Amino acid sequence: MEEFIEVNSLGMRKLDNGLHVGFHKGAYELVNACEATKIGITEAKKQEWKESIDIENDISKESAADIITKEIGKKDDERDRIITFLFALIRDYRFSPEEDEADASERLQIVINPYGKLQRESLSRETHHIDGLITDLKKPENAALIATLKLTSVVTKLEAANAEFQALFIKNVKKDRRSNLPASAAVRPKTDAAYDRIIFMIRAAYFSGATPVDRTVIKTLVHDLNNLVDKTDTEYRQSLAQRRAAAEKKPKKPKDPKDPKKPKDPKKPEGGGDDIQIPS
Repeated sequence: MEEFIEVNSLGMRKLDNGLHVGFHKGAYELVNACEATKIGITEAKKQEWKESIDIENDISKESAADIITKEIGKKDDERDRIITFLFALIRDYRFSPEEDEADASERLQIVINPYGKLQRESLSRETHHIDGLITDLKKPENAALIATLKLTSVVTKLEAANAEFQALFIKNVKKDRRSNLPASAAVRPKTDAAYDRIIFMIRAAYFSGATPVDRTVIKTLVHDLNNLVDKTDTEYRQSLAQRRAAAEKKPKKPKDPKDPKKPKDPKKPEGGGDDIQIPS
């Protein structure tokens, strides 16, 4: 009869925060699906593990919110560039030798003048005013002028960028935020320690086999946990390979050229002597 089981080691320290909390969430789900008494653990220890996982998960959400904030900034820059490009071209067309283009420019400048400081407004106000600008430019009489200047696709891109900005902004607003969260580096060791205790208790229960422990349930659980370890390790290796490949694609910084040798004095022959000795 088997009296020993082993859960494969993963090496938690090497995992990034996302993979780390993802592994623990998966492991907890596998353990939680089993009746605690049959695998030899206590609800208290399982709850301690769960609380640590939840804190890690909240930290991960905060990090995701930070990423969204950066995306919002990039999207705002994108729509600002489109506005600058659109307004500049409309104004430049007043110099067009084509009469219909010059006329379209004059008419459209009247439309865009109220939006002259659009890029310097607050984010929410800018979003609202871009919607107003798009509405004005899509009016039949103005849409025809935009088409004359071949700027219809630019207006479409501005409308899309503004909609994408608004979606990101709302997504960020809906994110739960907690200012009292500890650092991830302080939480991860606690999560790992709680997991190690759970695994130790499961192994001890399997070894003892005392009622109501069910060795069959434990064997199935350990099999599933080992599959999770293998899949997480594979994901880590794939991520590592991708980062290495991306690093190799970056152009290497050229080395600084060595100091050139001092040019020889054309008045002095090779050999280094300052005076030429002529035999008498």
